[in-house]
Amino acid sequence: MLLPLLWGLAIISSGAASPSTPVSNLSGPAPGTPPSDPLSRPLSGPDISSRAPIVRPLVAGSGKMAKLYFRHGTVSSAKTLNLLAVAHTYKQQGKKVVVLKPALDTRFGKSQVASRAGLECEADFLLEPGTVLPASLFDDCHCVLVDEAQFVSSFIIDQLRQVTKCM
Repeated sequence: MLLPLLWGLAIISSGAASPSTPVSNLSGPAPGTPPSDPLSRPLSGPDISSRAPIVRPLVAGSGKMAKLYFRHGTVSSAKTLNLLAVAHTYKQQGKKVVVLKPALDTRFGKSQVASRAGLECEADFLLEPGTVLPASLFDDCHCVLVDEAQFVSSFIIDQLRQVTKCM
């Protein structure tokens, strides 16, 4: 039986150390990336199910850019738990984290991001399909985390891609 995949999204600033290790680039190397880049290798190995593939921003710039990660897995595969752990790690280091979630996800409360294990935090911003993200939301931000990203409109995803250029 196949289980549906649910998605999470993280944008990590280029100046911050990532709490997870990127393993693969699902869409192939980014433009101008040499083939020897370790991120361009395919997923393989015995622990493939525990790896979190990434997708890099497609826009090449002269300065450092934030990294755009998509973490996905089946239902009950600890995606939200990992998102909350990443948020906790950054906050413990004194770094600003912005947690976003779609407004239609009200399973644990209107603005609550919660895992089945019992960890939870308040979302900083609720996303509607036509939401315009205020630039001030990302001032001095080190990490943007989006729970249940499969429910976020392409309009918002495009805005988040633009955030990677500014972080």
